[in-house]
Amino acid sequence: MWLHATSTTGRNTRIIFTATAMTFACISISAQADSSEASHVDAAEVSCELISSAPASGRDIKSSVTCDYRHDPAFKPAQFALEVGGAKVRLMRDNIKKYPAEDQKTAFLVIFDVSDPRRNETTTTFYPKIIAAIAKDIPAHLMIGVTTFAESLGTISPLQPLASAAELRTISFSATGAATELNRATLTALNSLAAEKADRKLLLVVSDGKSEDTAYKLADVVAEAKKLRIPIATIGISERPSDTPSLQSLRLLAEKTGGAFFDFTEKTVPVDLRSKLQMLVESGGRLYFDGSVFNGKKRVSVILTDSENKIAIANTDFSFPDLRGWQERAKDFTITYWWVLVLGLVVFVGCVSVVIRYRRMHRERRLQNRLVAEFRALDGDETRYEVRKSAVTLGRDIQNDIVIINSSVSARHAELHRTRQGIFRLSDLGSTNGTFVNAAQISAADLKDGDVVEVAEVRLQFKIFD
Repeated sequence: MWLHATSTTGRNTRIIFTATAMTFACISISAQADSSEASHVDAAEVSCELISSAPASGRDIKSSVTCDYRHDPAFKPAQFALEVGGAKVRLMRDNIKKYPAEDQKTAFLVIFDVSDPRRNETTTTFYPKIIAAIAKDIPAHLMIGVTTFAESLGTISPLQPLASAAELRTISFSATGAATELNRATLTALNSLAAEKADRKLLLVVSDGKSEDTAYKLADVVAEAKKLRIPIATIGISERPSDTPSLQSLRLLAEKTGGAFFDFTEKTVPVDLRSKLQMLVESGGRLYFDGSVFNGKKRVSVILTDSENKIAIANTDFSFPDLRGWQERAKDFTITYWWVLVLGLVVFVGCVSVVIRYRRMHRERRLQNRLVAEFRALDGDETRYEVRKSAVTLGRDIQNDIVIINSSVSARHAELHRTRQGIFRLSDLGSTNGTFVNAAQISAADLKDGDVVEVAEVRLQFKIFD
């Protein structure tokens, strides 16, 4: 009966755990099946903000939420979807605005390398052409700042909205610096740009890629740009073919920060330069939705799908104000967390089953470890060899359960095994001098209480206690 109870408990435990594992496996397979319908691209970014939370009509309170999202410039979304806490939110066409929406602003900060007097012709004649291409027909939402660097960063035109290009066209450049601190100047420009009030920001570095920094490294600049979430675009201008390898640092800086690298060594500026720069930071737009039905911290997901069924997902955690009454809170808690009770019950039953099984196994081990038989030496000091396990080995080697120190005994001489029926069976393990039971040599024999066993020259009497 005791063995039957143990078997039943173990079987119930296995059934519970198997059912739980199958449930989670089905959920996982279902999720994989849903996600396999479309391929994913690099994740986008989104940030949300509570616009208002005020009474709409009577006692009802409405909260309005806006989310700004951006994605890879090369990704062209054709469909938009919004999920809050895994629940889909219906979006009307008026709820989606392409960037720039309302009062959104984009800030460009351009820093020019004026460190090498040998590059003065490029500095004085070509730099203004870059400015002219950027400043052509400046849109109202765009702010541009211009500065130069050599040993340090110096402002020529502060970051500001420009209704026309007149101010930028008056800027003149001159290469007067002696040393190039490219990395330090870029770090300074990043932090200056980060302090500006703008929705999208881009740093443009114009240089030959040479840097004489010792304390500041390219990795420092990349880490700071990623932390501030400001991409860096770079324009490389090599004066001589031997200087071309220096442009690699500018290319790497752009690639590592999500910007773009432009090689202007041929001194030709594309007419669409500014539009290419804007594409780096002005993807995405803004979503509006009613957040009144949500409360507490939820995962907000903006799901974008292009014409080729590729998906970009932007996730953020947002805390919604709790506008529910206590009845709604109790109802929602019951509906939402019913599975907690079920899972708790499963865990409780599983734990009880494990405890019962452990206690019974512990009892079995305790019973199995009791003294069930012994060998008593018939010669000498009548040494007693206890048998407490279902299988023990006898021999001269210390690795045996029963170690018999006698030169006539083999290293592994014999083995005593207790069957499930309680019968003790002695087997010879290919010993040199043989094993005997009641003076008869055996290869295997069942032992009875009082039998005389000879292990080579050592005579033992077998005693059964159970």
